[in-house]
Amino acid sequence: MTVNEWNPEEYDRAFSYVSSFGGSVLELLDPKPGEKILDLGCGSGELAAEMLEKGVDVSAVDADEHMIAKARQRLGDRAFVADGHAFRLDEPVDAVFSNAALHWMTEPEKVVANVRASLRDGGRFVGEMGGKRNIGVIAQAVRQAVAEVGGESGYHFPWYFPSPAEYTAVLEAQGLRPASVFYFPRLTPLDPEEGVRGWVRMFGDSLVAGVPQDSLDAVLDRVEELCRDRLFSGGRWHADYWRLRFEAVVE
Repeated sequence: MTVNEWNPEEYDRAFSYVSSFGGSVLELLDPKPGEKILDLGCGSGELAAEMLEKGVDVSAVDADEHMIAKARQRLGDRAFVADGHAFRLDEPVDAVFSNAALHWMTEPEKVVANVRASLRDGGRFVGEMGGKRNIGVIAQAVRQAVAEVGGESGYHFPWYFPSPAEYTAVLEAQGLRPASVFYFPRLTPLDPEEGVRGWVRMFGDSLVAGVPQDSLDAVLDRVEELCRDRLFSGGRWHADYWRLRFEAVVE
């Protein structure tokens, strides 16, 4: 399996909308000063830092050591490298929070079991992730472009994008009761300079894993051609996001 290679500085510069949209997920979490909260898949730590500033006793984990190095600039030793499929905490927390990370964790039963083991009685799990149909236009365009220009070998779809019913079943199987589940489209403006090709370079390493480096620009040109009618408007590229936002509590 190909692992996405992260560039934290480029992530913060051109893809800051990931954290910006996470603000509404923080509102659903409604963190209180003194609460112990784990940010699961914290990325560069921007949202965890917001919680820390509000007096939350926050800790943050991410599987990527480069992202954690960036997060430690904001959080110090509260940030550490851990895989969502296998993490353990020394003591339970009041809440686990996750924004735009759970869809990278492709064995959700293991992840949610770890979340449940990390929560105190009455604790809550609040997050947002890509849902069914997320980046369907982009992914199909990349697959077609790779087949036409770069060769099919090496294409790997690295995400878990469940329907509301699918994820509700996972939560319930691990003893978490869904209190709210929202599933909605969010056509998301991309960086004016990077556009859809920049999105593929940042998030879609696996999608173009089999493309020779000297063919990559041609593949990305073809991706733009295939996506233009549906994802380019008002002089700007967009990503065809579908989001799954939820709150679940320990039964």
